Amino acid sequence: METTTDISIGVRRTIRESLQKALSRFHASLPLDSRISQLVIKPSIYDPSLPGNTSAELIRAILKVFADFPTVFIVESDTHVRSAESAFAYLGLDNNRVHFVNLSKAPRRSYSFSDPHLDGLELSAVVDETSLLVNLATPKVNPATETYSGAIKNLFGLLPTESKKVYHEMLDDVLLELLKVYRTTLVILELGDVVIGDRQNGQTSHIGGVIVGTDPVAVDAFCASIFGLEPHSIPILRRAYELGLGEILPERIHVLGTKHQISELIRRCRLAV
Repeated sequence: METTTDISIGVRRTIRESLQKALSRFHASLPLDSRISQLVIKPSIYDPSLPGNTSAELIRAILKVFADFPTVFIVESDTHVRSAESAFAYLGLDNNRVHFVNLSKAPRRSYSFSDPHLDGLELSAVVDETSLLVNLATPKVNPATETYSGAIKNLFGLLPTESKKVYHEMLDDVLLELLKVYRTTLVILELGDVVIGDRQNGQTSHIGGVIVGTDPVAVDAFCASIFGLEPHSIPILRRAYELGLGEILPERIHVLGTKHQISELIRRCRLAV
């Protein structure tokens, strides 16, 4: 019997309502057990001056949904275009529960990677076996080049090194290694103002809603498909699937949501591109 991967969609009036609806369907699949005691939120904020960043509205909604977690970290690392602190300032959050952590300055620990190019690379000690890592991704879609990035790409920001350019030439290899490390993950793909085409041009299209799952590969595959892209044609998705790190076959991805909501989401995405 073939197994399926569940993902859930929420398309409501507000981001909070969308999140609550998606999670209400998905609750049984959440990776929660007695070891999980802290929430670690990884937003997507590459450059606050460009579109396509995680909204503070979504983070506030998450904090309300997961109000039982006593410890909440929001994490980012420094990059060559901005500091983690400027990313946190962009969110404009003022919440006593939240601890902001610059991964580039926080304690690290060693990992064993199968890729020899990553020998000696350390990752943050903040995300450990007691963490539910919430991967807040925002999709970027370029119809002209048939490219897509989302949940998997957002893991790149977990690298604590400020100068990440050295890894750009082997980006997919690094992302596949990060997929292996960070398995206890809740993915929330925010479909607010989605970047269409070159991010530098600032073109976005408002879709609305969220996609939720625990398999970043499946979430990205589904999202790419509703924008009209073939997941098998996206190298990182194809490689992740071949390595058994996630699902991309549509017949094995079970979408939780009404037929009307799914159809409406696909309609909006196809009009956007």
